[in-house]
Amino acid sequence: MKSAPLELGRHKITVNALIPGLIDTALTRHEERYAQAIQVAGGTPTGVLATDQETARQGLARHSPLGVPWIDPADVAPVVVFLASDAACMVSGATYAATGGDSAEHHRLIRQT
Repeated sequence: MKSAPLELGRHKITVNALIPGLIDTALTRHEERYAQAIQVAGGTPTGVLATDQETARQGLARHSPLGVPWIDPADVAPVVVFLASDAACMVSGATYAATGGDSAEHHRLIRQT
């Protein structure tokens, strides 16, 4: 990721990375994902879709620094728009983590172990 801005900068091309967290889409709203989230939190899935969905939502929200279980795509879009705009003409070689704070929580957990 860092070499691309060096190589392309002379052509006035900026290169950045956007790392989204768990985005709320049909691909993330399914029984296996709910079971995984429940198990990571130390629980046991019930197999009842509505119950597991709510349990997973509560667990993910509880462990998110911003209190969100999934990130809404509309919350990531402004970062993409910024990076694609002229306002970001001096931004190159940067990485943006739109994770709802999960990346900070991950680093905190690593330091504790």
